[in-house]
Amino acid sequence: ITPTSVAATAVWSAALQAAMADGDQAADSAQASAEEQLPETPSTPAQAPAEEQLPETPASPAQEQLPESQATPAEAPAPQESTAEEGKASQQIAQQQTTQTPSTSSAPPRNDYATFKEMLKHPSAQPLTARLQDFVRRFPDGLSREKAAERIHKFLSEMQEWMLSEVAVFAADADEECQANACEGLEKFLLSRLHSRIFAVEKADLSEDELLKRVVDSLSWVTFSHLGGPPVDTSLLALAVEQLQTMDKFKVPRDKIVCILNACRVINDVLKRAINESGSGGRPLSADDFLPLLIFSVILANPPRLQSNLEFVAAFRHPSRLVAEDAYFLTALQSAVAFVKDAGPKALDVSE
Repeated sequence: ITPTSVAATAVWSAALQAAMADGDQAADSAQASAEEQLPETPSTPAQAPAEEQLPETPASPAQEQLPESQATPAEAPAPQESTAEEGKASQQIAQQQTTQTPSTSSAPPRNDYATFKEMLKHPSAQPLTARLQDFVRRFPDGLSREKAAERIHKFLSEMQEWMLSEVAVFAADADEECQANACEGLEKFLLSRLHSRIFAVEKADLSEDELLKRVVDSLSWVTFSHLGGPPVDTSLLALAVEQLQTMDKFKVPRDKIVCILNACRVINDVLKRAINESGSGGRPLSADDFLPLLIFSVILANPPRLQSNLEFVAAFRHPSRLVAEDAYFLTALQSAVAFVKDAGPKALDVSE
């Protein structure tokens, strides 16, 4: 299997380091996610980050919580900041690997989205709130995904610049990280309210989801040996499978990306452990190691509405934030799905 969009092997090391560092900062965005709810009727996701269901009970800052489920408007974590789900993933994979103990940060948990919503209550933020509500109220139904994304990105770009320069409560936060968190909060606040009008809006979306589900179901007989990857303990993929299945429960692109990142980081850790146990610990991980295991995880998980979720993230995550690791692992998952769609005897290393 030769993946089409793979970065240099150094990316894998960076991804693993990010996974370890992100674990403890996860609880922040999680708490806020339990506070808002979409006015519209939610779509019904599977067990993952993104859409409307029963209202969640707010957790204390120290509690770990999913970035945001459909029950409550999703809250995407700020750049370089993980949700509680990321922390959960790091902790569980650490338990799986007795030969390695990932290091974690001792920084206290933060909740940037809760902070953003509190700042919206400041008198100077009233014009911003009014503009957001007006945009949601006037947002037209029936737009294509491309047109809807173009309209939303343009509005967010304008609002971010205006918010950080003219709205006193946000302009006062000159710190780059605080401003980045505010922009994340703005995206989450807006898209959680538009979710029902922009998710799976194309006529072919539902049929594509169903077709992909049937294709993956038909590959349930596939074992990892059919994919030509290195020998690994596939039982350690349970958490990666769970994360892929959880993606559909969340409303906003960032929360869905968190699930993708978690799954990919688990796969990285499983591969690293397998290589160490094989006595090849000095060999760096490669895309030829990683992609087969990601494909196998997709087959095991068969995530609900996978095609629609990938299209949604790719279209509605603001381009300025769909970069680096987020973009890389999203592309890797898209490549895995493309492989599954076209899987045949030659690709699966079986005779016809």
